[in-house]
Amino acid sequence: MGGQPVPDAHEVVLNELAQGIEPLAEGAEWFEGCSEDDRRDVPESIERSGIRPTS
Repeated sequence: MGGQPVPDAHEVVLNELAQGIEPLAEGAEWFEGCSEDDRRDVPESIERSGIRPTS
C-alpha cells in the first residue's frame, strides 16, 4: 500500500479548505459542529496534514 499513512477525516477537510476546494464558511460550520474533543485534535491534524502557513 505504499506505506503512506491514511489521513483522518480532519486532515481531509483541512486539506480541502487549504486548497480552496471547500469554502472557508463551510470549514467554520464544520468546526462549530465538532465535539470539544475533536476540536482539540484539529491542531494536531493540521500538523500531520502538512499544510504550511501562508504568512
